[in-house]
Amino acid sequence: MSTHLLEVKNLKKTYPIYRTMGKLFAPKEYMCAVDNMSFYIDEGETYGLVGESGCGKSTTGRAIVGLNKADGGSILYGGKELCGLSEREFRFLRGELQMVFQDTVSALNPRKRIGEILEETLKIHGMEDAAKRREQVLITLQRVGLSEEHYFRYAHELSGGQV
Repeated sequence: MSTHLLEVKNLKKTYPIYRTMGKLFAPKEYMCAVDNMSFYIDEGETYGLVGESGCGKSTTGRAIVGLNKADGGSILYGGKELCGLSEREFRFLRGELQMVFQDTVSALNPRKRIGEILEETLKIHGMEDAAKRREQVLITLQRVGLSEEHYFRYAHELSGGQV
């Protein structure tokens, strides 16, 4: 059993390449997006996966959160193997495993305030009490170094590091 919160071992992910003949008659060619990726994250740690464009960062993240199925390797979360889980089995982990996309400004609704966006996640996960949601969001903002005033701001009013 893994002692790490998240452990990725020998992750591999390929994508088919379709040339001019299209999908139907295309010869089987593949592009390897991630090959033999391994790392681990312990509870309480912050981990940054960095690299040049096209090196497999997003593909790795998508495999971890179950948006893409890995072609090989192992992904352990809390000692549980994630590779091979069905969509239904993975649904129970959605509240714990989330992906922060590179272009967060375009991922956030520009018509909603930050507090409302963050509360929406809590509501989806069953927190019905509006006062408790607001309190939790304010605690979270403080935890990441933002003040209460950020609750009322829109995404375009924050710097890239704050979003």
